Amino acid sequence: MTLADQEIFRVTIPSKVQAYLAAGRPILACLNGEGAKLVTLAGAGLAVPAENGLALAEAVLHLYHMSPQEREAMGACGRLYYEQHFTHDMLIDQLIEHLRSVCDHIEKSE
Repeated sequence: MTLADQEIFRVTIPSKVQAYLAAGRPILACLNGEGAKLVTLAGAGLAVPAENGLALAEAVLHLYHMSPQEREAMGACGRLYYEQHFTHDMLIDQLIEHLRSVCDHIEKSE
């Protein structure tokens, strides 16, 4: 996955990162910020700076030279991270909790 070097992409986690984690395949990410940190933190793949063609080419070769087991392990780590942090039910529960918190805060302010 590649993203331009723009501020908006540094401070958000693009939805495609979540989709790639869910797929359980190693991720090759050429982006900055939170998305890159997440790929690295999850052990789900390799992340290089946005718009850095040389680093991307080196990462492609690095991934190519890894054993199938190492690539499978990256994919499994990504899938596990997705299940622990991004499942639909979990996100809905978090949203409901945030909304309840806001409602409670409004009621207390009145």
